[in-house]
Amino acid sequence: MRSGQPIWFTGAYVAFSCAWIFLTDRLVGHFSLTVTAATRWGIIKGFAYVAITSGLIYAILRRLEETNKSLENIVASRTAALAASEVESRSREEWLRRMLASLPDVSWTTSQDLHTVFVSPNVESIFGYSETEIYEDTVGVLQRCIHPDDWARFIGNVQALFSQGIPLDEEFRAQRKDGRWIWVHDRAIRTHSEDGVLYADGILSDVTARKEAELARIASDQRYRLLFERNLAGIFRAEVGGKILDCNPALVRMLGHDSAAEIVGCTTADILYDPAERTELLQILTENGVIDNREIRLSRKDGTALWGLHTVSLLASNSAGPATIEATLID
Repeated sequence: MRSGQPIWFTGAYVAFSCAWIFLTDRLVGHFSLTVTAATRWGIIKGFAYVAITSGLIYAILRRLEETNKSLENIVASRTAALAASEVESRSREEWLRRMLASLPDVSWTTSQDLHTVFVSPNVESIFGYSETEIYEDTVGVLQRCIHPDDWARFIGNVQALFSQGIPLDEEFRAQRKDGRWIWVHDRAIRTHSEDGVLYADGILSDVTARKEAELARIASDQRYRLLFERNLAGIFRAEVGGKILDCNPALVRMLGHDSAAEIVGCTTADILYDPAERTELLQILTENGVIDNREIRLSRKDGTALWGLHTVSLLASNSAGPATIEATLID
């Protein structure tokens, strides 16, 4: 029943009752009936009144019953839909947790005061710390994990993330709970605000294998460069097309130049005493991949010939770049 209908119905009922009593009494009085007849008609109009009002009340009660059933059906339908939605939401949440746990990277959400509100379950496989430990003491875990030499840089970049919206893209050393050091790559963006508090979502990856390979390659390159620079034999690298890419100080001295810059950028034909030999040497190198201990004349800066014992190798590229030539010369 809508708001206001009870008052309207009560008023209509009172008006009808008053009108019925007044009009029927006037009508009975109009016919000047005997007392017995008036009594009989009074009983008849009373029964008629009861019948009419009973019918109206019955109709109203039926309408209320139908309305209640309709409301019950609506409530039951919406309750079932809500329950199904809750089940589906829990199912999707469980699926999301399983998916995040199966990924190699760690997903996280943290507030600007470094309180973690979500971290994927696989965080324990990387850091050794459980979700609960991180939720309860995010800052403490970070301070224990991140290498002291990397801490200031990390915190500065996190502050820039929240204060200026600069995306976080940081690699740093971290110590697992078991004491082992690893390398991690952390990326994050500022995403939303709740109750005036800023939040950021991020992805953290264990890049220890890649980082160790990079460091090993850098160390290897440094060792190679050291041998390259200090070698008493002349060494140069060139493209297959002939352009010289690099040479060491020994070759610079042998050819009488002042610096490597005078040789780098020239072609192998420029430093051969007899440029006609280049075609023959390139053919041998292409067929065999190496020229071993062959005497070849090079041209010094002053135009004189330098006899040298050459070992030349054709090096295939590890990437999509062209192959290169590496040569060693003994005077």
